[in-house]
Amino acid sequence: MTNSDVVGLEWEKIKTEAMFEKGQVIRNIIDLQEKISEMFQSNGEVVAYIDYKVLIGTFEKGKLFFYANEQFEPKYLQKLRVFNKDKEIYLWRTKECQFNIRARLDGQGYEKDIVDADQVIWGTKEDRLENGWSKIYEERGMELIVPFLNKNFNEKSRAKIKTRNYIDYNDLGQAGYVDCRFLEFVPGGE
Repeated sequence: MTNSDVVGLEWEKIKTEAMFEKGQVIRNIIDLQEKISEMFQSNGEVVAYIDYKVLIGTFEKGKLFFYANEQFEPKYLQKLRVFNKDKEIYLWRTKECQFNIRARLDGQGYEKDIVDADQVIWGTKEDRLENGWSKIYEERGMELIVPFLNKNFNEKSRAKIKTRNYIDYNDLGQAGYVDCRFLEFVPGGE
């Protein structure tokens, strides 16, 4: 298969490695930021799936930032992704205040086939907020606040998130996705 065989998807081979930690206890936001900082020493973007909403923000200088300085208690955190073009930290709750963590770093490790794809984000309308944030939403009431302004935003040019899907092969040689990570947000018009 080549890039031209699948419209809209990019297939290639890269070096990558993943590391796992199980059963990490995280009781407060300071514990969470410290754990992320141990494994992710650079800046990135964040998607936090809370029991009652989704927060999108940034990770800068070891701290999580969301619109209007919103915070949450880790006991309500279902999963969280901190990512940039090179790496991602993915946490998911196994029970209250206990998380498994997967760190994936591209550019070193073993060669693996990957497919990059753009996933459209919910929201066909946009309100620009202060300090470079935007609220993207639908008429039906769903909304997300994102840490960027869309360029040429309209129903046909919506914000996206670029994902990387890692391929492995079973004993019969059949291919399948074995991991997925976020790379970056792509504002509309790109």
